[in-house]
This record gives sequence, structure tokens and C-alpha cells, in this order.
Amino acid sequence: MASRPAPSYSNPDPQAVAIAYPYALLAAKRKASTQRNFMNFSGIADRGLSPYHRIAGMPMHIMARHPENPAKGGFIPEFEYADIQEFGITQAEGGQALITQLVVLHQAFNALYRSGIDYRATNTGVFVGCPGGFIPYDVDITQAGAYFMTGTSLSITANRVNYVFDLLGPSTIVDTACSSSLTAMHLAVQAIRNGDCDQAIVAGVNLIASPADTVAFSQLGVLSPDGISKSFDNDADGYARADSAGAVVIKRHDLAVRDNDTIHATLVGTAMTSCGSLMGSLTTPNPEAQAQAIRLAYEDAGLRPHQADFVELRGTGTVVGDSIEANLAGKVFSTGRDGKEIIIGSVKSNVGHGEISAYMTSLTKIVLMLRHKEILPNGYFKKGSETIDFEKYNLRVPTTTAEFVAQDPEQGLIASISSFGFGGSCGHTVLREHESRPIHSSHPSGSANGPFLFTMGALTFKSCNTLMQEYKSRYLTGDCPSLCEHLGRRARQMPYRTYAVAHSLETATFPEPAVVGKRANPLVYCFSGQGPQHWRQGRDLMAAYPAFRDSILACDKVYSAYVGESFISKTGLFMQDHTQKNPLEKSPIWPAEVISVSIAFFQIAMFDLLIALGIRPTALVGHSLGETAVLYASGAASREMTVKVAVARGRALGVVDNTGGSMVAMSGCDANTVNDYVDAALSLAGRESQATRQLHLASYNSPTDIGVSGPEEVLDVLSMYIDKWVDGVVARKLRVSTAVHSPFVDPCEDTYRRELAAIFSAHPGDHSPVIPTMSTVTGEFVSEPYTIDYLWKNLRLPVLFSTAIPKMKDCYGDLVTFVELSPHPVLSQYIKAMGAHDSMGTGSRPPSLRHTKVSTGAKTELHTLLDTIGRLLLCGINSIDFSMLNAYPSESLPVVEYPFNKKRWLCANAVVKPASYQRWLLPPTRALNSSRLRVGPNNPESWMSQHVIDRSNLIPASAYIEMALEFPDVTEVWDCKFESACILDEYGPPITLEVSNEGVEWFVKSSSALQTMKGDLEWTRRGVPLFDTVHSRGKLGYGPPKLSPNGVTSVNVDAVIERCFQSSTKEEIYAHLRNYAQFGPEFMRINRFSMNETEGIAWIRGHVDGLNATDYNFHPALLDGVFQPWALPHAHLCGSRELDGLAVESEATQVLASLDDLAVSYTIAALACLPQDFSPENLDDKRRLARSKNLIAKFGAGFIHSPCGQVSPQSQFQGVLELTHQLGKIYEGKKS
Repeated sequence: MASRPAPSYSNPDPQAVAIAYPYALLAAKRKASTQRNFMNFSGIADRGLSPYHRIAGMPMHIMARHPENPAKGGFIPEFEYADIQEFGITQAEGGQALITQLVVLHQAFNALYRSGIDYRATNTGVFVGCPGGFIPYDVDITQAGAYFMTGTSLSITANRVNYVFDLLGPSTIVDTACSSSLTAMHLAVQAIRNGDCDQAIVAGVNLIASPADTVAFSQLGVLSPDGISKSFDNDADGYARADSAGAVVIKRHDLAVRDNDTIHATLVGTAMTSCGSLMGSLTTPNPEAQAQAIRLAYEDAGLRPHQADFVELRGTGTVVGDSIEANLAGKVFSTGRDGKEIIIGSVKSNVGHGEISAYMTSLTKIVLMLRHKEILPNGYFKKGSETIDFEKYNLRVPTTTAEFVAQDPEQGLIASISSFGFGGSCGHTVLREHESRPIHSSHPSGSANGPFLFTMGALTFKSCNTLMQEYKSRYLTGDCPSLCEHLGRRARQMPYRTYAVAHSLETATFPEPAVVGKRANPLVYCFSGQGPQHWRQGRDLMAAYPAFRDSILACDKVYSAYVGESFISKTGLFMQDHTQKNPLEKSPIWPAEVISVSIAFFQIAMFDLLIALGIRPTALVGHSLGETAVLYASGAASREMTVKVAVARGRALGVVDNTGGSMVAMSGCDANTVNDYVDAALSLAGRESQATRQLHLASYNSPTDIGVSGPEEVLDVLSMYIDKWVDGVVARKLRVSTAVHSPFVDPCEDTYRRELAAIFSAHPGDHSPVIPTMSTVTGEFVSEPYTIDYLWKNLRLPVLFSTAIPKMKDCYGDLVTFVELSPHPVLSQYIKAMGAHDSMGTGSRPPSLRHTKVSTGAKTELHTLLDTIGRLLLCGINSIDFSMLNAYPSESLPVVEYPFNKKRWLCANAVVKPASYQRWLLPPTRALNSSRLRVGPNNPESWMSQHVIDRSNLIPASAYIEMALEFPDVTEVWDCKFESACILDEYGPPITLEVSNEGVEWFVKSSSALQTMKGDLEWTRRGVPLFDTVHSRGKLGYGPPKLSPNGVTSVNVDAVIERCFQSSTKEEIYAHLRNYAQFGPEFMRINRFSMNETEGIAWIRGHVDGLNATDYNFHPALLDGVFQPWALPHAHLCGSRELDGLAVESEATQVLASLDDLAVSYTIAALACLPQDFSPENLDDKRRLARSKNLIAKFGAGFIHSPCGQVSPQSQFQGVLELTHQLGKIYEGKKS
């Protein structure tokens, strides 16, 4: 079998995938080494750094019960740190997300960011190997909020990456144990080959979160007692568990070559098998299954196993696993090798076994070796295992860094990686080295001399400015093309972007970053007509961009073949070093043929340049002459046919050129008004009879911008009239010598049609546009092939530009953006006036001589083009080829670390508690009394969320009292003060309170430092934070309470009830409280309340299921029911009241005394009307009747009243009404 050639920039291979950038998060001894790019990976092995740490998270009681467990492993100290805000994740959502989701998000971003690929809104897949089947903590159901399911669902680990980065390809998670990440890679490669996606992120994550796993693996006998993996060594006794996370960007190789991506290696073969049941144990590897995976992977790669230069085995350090794997590898790779040594290794000896993410670590190692042609050594290898046939198969384990040399230089370096899951899932991948990006030596010098387009982008506004300052501090001078390519590739990935056009980063002035929409603005290329041509058009572009130059030369080649001479040589246009004098340089008006061909050349070349830069239009529109180049841009005609049409159009207009025709552009009035001005001007000039019909409306550029064609002398009359007599209207004479789009061109019709017929005959076929194209002849989208008739109408009929642009805006929406392909923008002002989102040019006339003298640096057409590309970047055009724009720089700059502000986010930190078996072994804690008490709407129980005052969830006063009562041996609390409310936020984490006592005083405080985004991190960074906000305080009492002299020792409940004259039901009570207290059911516990002037008694609902899940001294919900009656309105109490501020002899006092007398008189009269044996049925009415009789007995002696029925109530109590009215007037007067 012939070997398949290695993929390269000169040999694009659609079956291979390019590895754009692997990024691994590994354990290391120092904090600074825990997250570096793969270029620093070699330090761990090369310098002998130890990544192993003691298991800080393993509780001592578990260590005591299982002393055989390893005390060390490859753990990452700050694995649980993340910057959720940078990714647009709220604190509420992040608080319920597993840290593995956030770690994968960071790793995916790092890989994408460093790769520089265009990924937003592209067909990019996400394949993640992650552990599944359990949540490593017991869930507190009271804290399982709206984001719990997305925060803990395994699928979201991958889905969140797609969501945050707007990736539209497949989104898949994989769990095949220790082969998960290799399986994810296998699926990603297959998806790319099948066309499901063009590129993918492959990631893996492994978090050692549960002591139970470590205990179980230890009991299984696969862990090393000293926590060190000794792969292939005679002392091997198990493996070291390790935290690990990594991500890599892979892309179809031919697409990576097309986009000039940096390729670190290629993955050319992959295969998966399974062990079946042959070995008699689920977890024992089957050598034949592993061997089959190797053979299939090499077959997929178009290679044979004996061609491998290095084999990265699973090599965990287990005696059985290592011997089976190494011996089968020796057997498979030695066949056909002619005795040459086989170099094997395992990165697990360097950083521990990353389990789910193990393949990502191995991949990072192999890519590093292929890239730098260095073999990285194994760690902890002293003597080969006696169970491995090192001599038989000539196996070697490297122990020092050495040069990596290919056994077949023509094939280049070949390495492969094995992976095995303890459930039997086997896999193998084959990788090959890849050449560095080629140097394009043929690019012109113009692009290396500036100006340059400097761009900057980030996930947030703040980070964009931070990166800007960081890059300016590092790259003020240096290779600008390399820097611009580097910045552009990353800016296009980000939602916040800014740009500047300058000659160096030092002189670049960046505006504030702008937010880019999730989808690119619809892009319309607008091809201008005659008028913007100038002597220097395209010269700088010819020097700077090969795509523009090659297109101009290709057009000139067609012209030369058709006309018989070079257009460039004849006119001197487009030539950077043209020294011969040419009349065109000084002439303000060019011949029609020169205008027609030069505009077509420029527009065709500019279209080719923009397409080469990856900027593709949604639709096209041409204005007059511009529709010639549209033939080529739309795909309706070839370059040859389009150039010939431009020549034919120029030749035809030459028949009527310089025959007295011209054009004027009128701005500031509509078409009807233009006609009125024409009539008025000609009337004043006395020429209305013979000349009116000679002026024609030739182009409708906007509703208030009209082009007029006609005799030059008549147009001069019109222009003079407008300048002299009309305010707000401008008449500008155009630099043309032909009155196109009017009957003045009729004499050239036959000439034009004849030449067009010959051209169409020479270029047969369907001349329909491939790209949607708007016609300015008909004002509709072109739906039929271009014909000779259409091209004649394009020359003869008015230009309906003001009809076409609004229709394109209606079709493509308010964000439609126009790019004017023209030597100088002449239509953009009209397009903007018609409501387009934006319109920008691609060229510009050189500045005037005065401008050149004053300016420190004149702007060129390069500035204009780069500014347009920068503006397009802000319009969401992400496909810009910054490599080509900057002449394919060979140097790849190191990436500046992204300015994340990471904070600690524990695994589902707002949702989980320690595992249940740990809780059983911990000492009992008091429910509401702790030096670090976490209180939230559902902490410690859901009743806390039901205490709502003025629509804010407050900690109830009764809870503070309970906190104090829970101090040991406390029997009473007194002198309680409630100083500031503590508001609980359902969307935020629980609040941390400090419940403390100093002598007999108790305090409940919170810390303002913990209310910041740093949260509980303050505890670990600076020790105990300052608790500076007092919510409640009071005194504590110990021993039997001491009663005051007048203390109540007993209550006769029946007597109190008898004395109470008014009662309220539960509904009435909470209806009165509803305005300021919106209690939940647990705080609506008063079923009934009765009262008199000095006493009250309440019936409070006691224990219900679920309320007392925690043992309290006095449950706060019950105690709060005791307090609630005193919040009832005072209107419910009857009896005497004292009024302040009234003198004894005052008129108001006399009125009140009269009212009291009349009230008593009224009561006596009412009682007298009742039958002697009257007894109300309602208990409250009986109490009211008894109270009324007691009042009359006390205050009614000496009162005389009329017998019932002898005096009408209206007349008897008329005086009461009058006195009441009089009292009201007195108080109203005092108020005023």
C-alpha cells in the first residue's frame, strides 16, 4: 500500500484535519504555571517539575477510615476559578452552574482566541468529553432555582460553548470514561469529513470533586499509594488522579490552508473499538481490541503502524494495564519495522492521569513534539517493568529531552496516541507534522509600508480597552503587518470592536469600542457611474495588493487582445511609476471611452480584491455606467465579455462625445420642482420656445437629487438661474462631455447595438446574474438574462437609482450597508439620504494642493479602503482575510493573555451542601447561630422567603431573636434592638451573617465587603472580613429568668376572652396588613384575634409538616405571629383616648365633652329601646352589649333621656351632628 503524502500548504487534504491550537490546563507546582499555552508544556517534563499535590479536599475522617488512599495527585489549585461576567453569565446563573461547565468555556475560548479562526455564526461544532451520571454533592432542594437544570445538565457543558460563542454546528458531550476526549475527537473528525461542520472545538474536562471516587478507585486497586504515576516502570503500582482540562480547534485541512491559518499538526487517522467480554472483567483491557484500533487508525491515515516515529500510550502506571498495552503496541508497531526501536511514552508520568480529559493532555504533548521536533521525556522512569518485553520489541522510554527525527524524512514525523476507557472503549489517532506557514515573497512593498489597519476586540468594553493598552505597551514598534494580522484575526471573533488606520500602533487613535450585532449586516456593492474618475485612481492599490494588480493586468490583457494596444500604456492610468506626460493628467474632462474603460477596470479589480479579502456581497446595484462592471460581479458575464462591453459603450458614446451635450446635478429639490426651474430659467433667458424640450431628467439619484442632461449652453443658463435666484438648491456641472440617458445619445444606438451583437455572439450562454442584482433601468431585481436591449436602455433611459435603493432597503432590512466601488465616493451621500444604515467608499481622489501643504499626512486611497474594511468589521463582517490584507506575514506573534478577572466559583456553589455521608460525620450545628451564617430566601428553609415587607424579603425580627436564643445555655433575651433591615435577594447567593456575643450582649452583623462581586473570596484572600453593618443586637440572660415585681405569672384565658369586645378573623387581619406586609402562608398563622383597650389574645396555628425540619428554640414563623397583632391599625381599639395640645377650657374641649355626653345619652336611649330579655346570638355582640351596660353604669348616672319612640333620632341627635361639624371647623382652622 502506497503511503498517503503528508498534508501541507501545497498539498491541501480534505480528509485530514488541521490542529489549529491545543490549549491545556494542567497541574503544576506553581500557581503561575497552572494555565499556560502549550509552548510552556515542556517545562514540566524538561525541568523535572512535580505537578503532584496533597489532596487538600480530602476530609481527614475519610483519610482516617481509608489510610490506603493516596495522599497526593495532580490537582490544580485554582481549578474552580472563572470569570462568568466576561461571558455574559449572571451571578444567579453562575451560582448554579457546575464548575466543569465554566472551565470548558474558558478552555474553548482560549483555544479559539489563540487560533485566530473566524467562528462566530459559522458551522463550528463542539465535542466535549466530560464525566456524567452523577452530581458530586447532595442537592439542597430549597436552593434548586431556575438555573439548576442548565447548571448541572451534562449536555449544557457543550451547549453553553455553542451559545456563548454563537457556534452553529453539532453540540455533543461524550462519556466513555478515560477515552472520552479521544472519542470526542473521533466524532468531531467524522463530522468534519461528513460535512456536518467545517471546524470544531474538541474539549475534555476532569475534576476530582468527590472523595467517594478516589476511595472507590483505591478499593479497585488502580491508584498508586504514593500518588505518583510510574508509567512502564518496574516500581509501577497504580496511577495518580489528576485534574485536567483542555481544548483544541480542528479544521478541515484544505479550508485551513485556504484561510492561511497557522497549523501546528494534522490529524490524519482515527478509529474506535471496544473490548467486548473476552477478558472476563469489565475493566480489564483487551489487547486485541486495542491492536485493532491501532490498525484501523493507520489504515484511515493511509499509513502503516511501522511508520510511526513515536507512540503515546495510555500508560497509567497500573501493572496489568501497562504490560498488556505496551506488549501489544510492541507487537503491532514492530511488524515490518526491521528491528528499529519504538519510542513509547505516557504524559501521565509527568502530570498524572487526567481520566476523562487524558487524551487532551496527550494531544498537547504530541503536537508540541511535532511542532518543535523534540521528544519529551517520561517522568519517574528508572527501570523498565519486568512484565513488558522491552528487548523483544526494542521498546524505549525516553528519560531526557532529545531531538525528534523522522525515520523516513520524506514522510516527515508521524506519531500516534492510544486511549482506553475502563469500561472497554478503545481508540487511537494518528498525527503528522506540518510545515510552517509559507513566506509569500512576491507581495509588493506597498502593503509593508503602511498605512495599516489596527483592530482591537474583546468580549466586553472594559477588556477591549485593557487589551488595547497591553498591546500598545508591548508592540509600539515592530513588524506592523504581523501585528495587524494578529489583531485582526482576534478582533473579528469578539462582540466589542474598534479600529484605527495609522502607520504605527503608537500613532493609532482608537475610538470607543462598539458592540457588533450577532449577524453581519447585509452588504450591497454599489457600482458608480461616470464622474468619480481621476488621474491617480488605483495606483496605490496596484502597488499594495496583488489581487487588485493582477485583476487590472488581466483586464488590460483582454483590452489589448480586443483593441490591439494596452489601455494602461496608452493612458498611463494605474501605473505607479508612470513618467510620461499624458493629457489626461491635467484634463478635467476625459473622452467617453477612457471613462468607460477606466471605471470598469477599477470596479472589476476592486470587486476581485474585496472577494479575495473574504468580503462577499449580499446583492449588487449599478448606477448607469456601473452596470457594466455589475455584469462581471454578478456572474452574468466573464471578464472578457465585460471589458469588451465597456469598450463598446465607450466607442458608442464617442459618436456623440463633444457634440455640445453635458449634464448638471441638481440637489435640494424634487423632479417636479426641477421642471419648474427649467421652465423659469429658459423663460427669463427668452429661450423657452426652442430649448425646453432639449433638457431631460437623466438620473434620479435621490428624491431631492436629480441629474439633468441636455445642451451645455442651456444647462449653463439653468445653473446660472439656480445660483442667482434659488436658495437651498445647488446646480453642479458634471465632468462629462456627453448628455447620456437622453435623446442626445440616439445617434450612437446602431453603432452600440452592432458591437454588442458581436460580443454576445462571441460569448454565448445564459447571462443571468448569480448574485441578486437590482436594476436601475427598471427599478426592480433582475430576473432575466442581460440582453442587448437591456444594455442599450441602460445608456438611453433615466437612471432610477432613487427607486432601486429604497427597494433594496425594504428587501434586506434597516441594517443594509452599502459599499461604493468607485475611484471616489459620489453616491454614498444619496444612499444615506435614503435611509441606508451606512454607505462607504473604496477609493478617494488625492487631496488638493492646499490640503497637502496644511496636512501633516495626506490621506490616500489606501486609507479609504482600510477605513472601509474597519467599518465593515464593526458591521459584523467576520470573514475578512487579515493575512492577505497584510501581505501574508510569516511571523506569528505570541498572544497577549486575555484579561480575565477570575473569581472562585465552587461546583454549583449556591445549590449544594457537603455530601450526606460527610454531614453525618460532622458535629451538629445550630440552625441560626454561627459565626458565618448563610441566610437566603431558602436558607435555612423555604419559610425565610415568605417574610415580605413592602415587597422586600426581609429577615424577620423573630429570626434575630432565635439567633440569640441559640447561644448555649441562654434562657432569655431582652433589650432587643433592630437597627437595619437585611434584604434577601432571590437571584443572588445567600448573605453571610456573623452571629456573635460579647459578654451578655449579642450582635447580628453583615459585611459590606462580602456584598461585592468578590463574595466569599474575601475569607480566603484576606482572612475574616470586617462585619460592619449591625442588623440587630440585645442582651442575653442565663439561668432561671428573674420576674419583675409586676410580672405576669399566670393568665386567665377565659376571663381575657370575656373582657375582649372585638374580634377579627384571619382574612380580616391579613387584609389589613396586606398594604405593607405580603406574607407567605407560613407567616399567616393568626387564625383569630380578640382585644379590648388593654388586652389581646391570638389563636396562632402551630406546627405543620415540614415547618420544623430544623430544631429551633422558638420557630421564627411562630414567634412572628405573636408580633403581628401589634401592627394592626389602632382603629380596632375602642375606649378613651387622650388628645394632646388642647387646653382644658378651650372650645374644642367643650365640644368633645358635649360629644361624650351625647354619646352616653345616645347609648342610654339605645339600651332603653331593647327588650328586657334581649340576648344577641353572636358572642362578640354579647360582649359589646355587656360593655355598653358597664359604661352606662360607670358614666351615665344623672343623665336624663327620652323614652324610646317619643323623640325621633334625627331631631334628638341633631345637636351631635352640629357639634361634630363645629369640631371639624375648629381643627381645620388650626391646620390652616
